[in-house]
Amino acid sequence: MTNQEFKTWVQKFASAFPDWRNWLDAMTSDGRSAILKVWATAFSDVDLIDAESVTTRMVAGDDPAIKAYERETTAAHVRKLAFEQRARRREATAHHDPTELPPKRGGQPMLGLIFRDVLAAMAAGEDSYAASDRLFPAVDDRRGPRYSCHKCQDSGYVTIWSPISIQAVVRGEALTRQNLRTCSTLCDCSIGESKVTPNTKRQRWTVDHVYDPRRHCLCPHGEVNRPERIRDLRAFVSLLREATVASMPNYSPTLALWNNTTEHGAGAIT
Repeated sequence: MTNQEFKTWVQKFASAFPDWRNWLDAMTSDGRSAILKVWATAFSDVDLIDAESVTTRMVAGDDPAIKAYERETTAAHVRKLAFEQRARRREATAHHDPTELPPKRGGQPMLGLIFRDVLAAMAAGEDSYAASDRLFPAVDDRRGPRYSCHKCQDSGYVTIWSPISIQAVVRGEALTRQNLRTCSTLCDCSIGESKVTPNTKRQRWTVDHVYDPRRHCLCPHGEVNRPERIRDLRAFVSLLREATVASMPNYSPTLALWNNTTEHGAGAIT
């Protein structure tokens, strides 16, 4: 809280509690200035929104008011209640829904890979601007060039959900910032496949790293917090689970339908 914010709080608090204002006005000018200066220092780590909420709660009776013989401890009393209000405010605004998580920190892995290609082109003698234009075709107007692949936008790389996120959905775990992750792999277009390296000890990309919709779930731009991206992830896991069950040697669609009914299956009421 700044000094100006402290003055704002004092004015509102004095308006809410006239007896407290009279007590403060009864002091000498020097005495009042001295005690307010000390209180302002004590309020330096208090947020104005929390201090004003405490004032409102005290008026409403939700927080204990300051007794007449304890007015000298106003700063300590309000400061303690403000910290409690801050904890309540942060708890109320906590992001329990993974679709409302704050933006993921850090850059996109795909951009780092493309930047690496730019540096490799520069090391090979290509001009940096020419390499950038080749990897990021510029479109000045609607009649300009277009990307040949909508998934990777001719970069050769796509961002997919990490196996950590897929396993979390499979196990039914809550999606948090710790397991909402992405990684990059080669696109299945001609540009991505051209980046596959020979099978050597120092290989970087192999055919196993090429995007496969049967094994990978796209997460464009690494937007792990967007609801539609999370819905895509859950839908992918559902399809993956169905495909796994269907591949079992004794799988029978008719028997599976019969087992899933509430009359005969695990959901039957007994």
